[in-house]
Amino acid sequence: MFYQNIPEILYHYCSIQAFFSIVNSKSLWLCNGLNMNDEFDSKYFEIVAKEWLQKIVEQTEDTNKKHFARMCYEVLSNHCIERPVPFIASFSDCRDLLSQWITYANKGTGVCLGFNTEKLLEYSVDDPRVFMYPFNEINKDDILLINVEYSKDEIESNLESLLSMFINVYCNKAYTEDALRNLSILFCGAIFRNSAMYKHNGFQEEHEWRFVSYCASQFSNSKSIISKHNDITFACINEKIKSHITLDLSKNWNDRLIQSVTLGPRFSGNEYDLNFFINQNFTNEISIQQSNIPYIG
Repeated sequence: MFYQNIPEILYHYCSIQAFFSIVNSKSLWLCNGLNMNDEFDSKYFEIVAKEWLQKIVEQTEDTNKKHFARMCYEVLSNHCIERPVPFIASFSDCRDLLSQWITYANKGTGVCLGFNTEKLLEYSVDDPRVFMYPFNEINKDDILLINVEYSKDEIESNLESLLSMFINVYCNKAYTEDALRNLSILFCGAIFRNSAMYKHNGFQEEHEWRFVSYCASQFSNSKSIISKHNDITFACINEKIKSHITLDLSKNWNDRLIQSVTLGPRFSGNEYDLNFFINQNFTNEISIQQSNIPYIG
């Protein structure tokens, strides 16, 4: 998962209005992951974890593993524990994908920005494993660039590794039931922390990469969000109020950060003014291309 076969360019699909805003502000929004178009976004890992833990409880003959898995399942299912709320900016490793145009670029009328991945990584934490390790605190300003995992088998394999880590801690100490309960809460916290890294395989054609920041939290089964970041702001988009944080891109703006702009299959704007706008706002050369998809809507 961590930067395997990392592409040189990652693509961000957006409307013309969003493109105009990104260029004028030299920034990118990371939006609340609980307010995405995927009903299970930032929740799917938890859903799979519940099913998998129940299966472990029913099938394993290892007494310690069964006991701890049962406790984790109960905590995950019934207890009100604090969970991080992810703020997300999405990319794809595909430049010209119809589903992306339709969903994220105003039904193909928008554009697709090609970002230099090496430059994007300068905004990410140095070691993704530190960000993901369940016993580490996450700084409210930390951001991770991650490629999304869609395989349920891989998700269950990662759950097995995570559970084994906690079982080793449990077995190496004389834990009381209360202490074991706290350890199971920490395990469930790790599930929540990993939740933005996984999506249902119905979305796998998106080939998604993400910036993720855990700059807010909430308690399970509550809609009340606790801000850990002073710069969470709000916007009204398509009749919906959405929270976001702003990532300042100015330090790399004219250092090959954005390398291309692809016009959507239904782009109908004035290409002369678009070129003029791009030339006025970038010092590096920007490749302007047209989508090859014959989509007319």
